[in-house]
Amino acid sequence: MFKLLAAALVLALPYPSLAVKPDLTGALNFPEVSAPSQPAPADRPAAKEWTVMVFINGKNDLEAAGLYNVNQMEMAGSDANMNVVVELGRMNGQHGDTALDGNWTGS
Repeated sequence: MFKLLAAALVLALPYPSLAVKPDLTGALNFPEVSAPSQPAPADRPAAKEWTVMVFINGKNDLEAAGLYNVNQMEMAGSDANMNVVVELGRMNGQHGDTALDGNWTGS
């Protein structure tokens, strides 16, 4: 609403006559600009048919079971048709904490 009101006020103001009248009949002359050249796309492996994404919340007394499940998925791994992506969250101070697979925390 404010923009519309401001535009109406500007249009209602008297304009002084221009000493030099612009030529509005000529063609617009913009400098010629070309788009930057695109680098050749890198060779990428073909997309896989499936991506299995798993999140395991091990920030509780199920941390050891979560680590076991991640290890099982690591052994199965990805193949030519499927990616396996796993995120495991863990923290210190819970009953049943384990230092298996390193003593990292977070996700």
